[in-house]
Amino acid sequence: MKRTIALLTALAAAVLVVGVAFASTGSPQALDDSTSTTAAAGDSSSSTSADTTSTTSDSTTSTTVDDTTSTSMDDEDHDNDDQDRDDEDDRDDRDDQDDRDDQDDQDDRDDQDDRDDQDDRDDQDDRDDRDDRDDRDDQDDRDDQDDRDDQDDRDDQDEQETTIDSTGTSTHTIPGVGTVIIEYTGSELILVSVSAEGWTVSIEKEESDEIEIEFAKGDAEAEFEAEIEDGQVEVEIEVDSD
Repeated sequence: MKRTIALLTALAAAVLVVGVAFASTGSPQALDDSTSTTAAAGDSSSSTSADTTSTTSDSTTSTTVDDTTSTSMDDEDHDNDDQDRDDEDDRDDRDDQDDRDDQDDQDDRDDQDDRDDQDDRDDQDDRDDRDDRDDRDDQDDRDDQDDRDDQDDRDDQDEQETTIDSTGTSTHTIPGVGTVIIEYTGSELILVSVSAEGWTVSIEKEESDEIEIEFAKGDAEAEFEAEIEDGQVEVEIEVDSD
């Protein structure tokens, strides 16, 4: 395009030169010479213009290629940077996910440990409850046995205690054995009578302030005791059927 413009410019200059020369001399020879000169000048101008155009075109092309290459390389570097950032983001995302997974796993283990600890405490509580029940049952058994033993003792040995705080005669019954009659004068005790059919009677002590009588029949035994204490008569009866 530039070469065409240069040629057209040279041609216009040649025509102008020819016209001027012809007008000045009126000679065709001069016109021919002028035309030849102009043509030569046009050729030279065209050649020079063409060379300049070629050089400019080559320079422009080279510059354009260099710029394009540089731009392409910059774009490629930019794409590589973007790819590196994307890869880094992916690694960060994976690391974050791994951290969350690890935390979830730890939470699961902690929850399981808590459940195991609670189960252990529940088991221990159950064992403690069983032990407590067993202890209570054992205590109940012992209490029941003690009650039975006490009852057996009471059945085997009947005890009575009586207090006499007035003077006069009093009759005291010994269960399964007989009776004892005593008199209290206010200052001394008097044995009035003893009745115990089938039993051996032994008067162990007969004093003014104390009377003691024992009864025996096989393995069975009984005892009667009366004693003055603080102006009153304390009477105690014990029967052992064994």
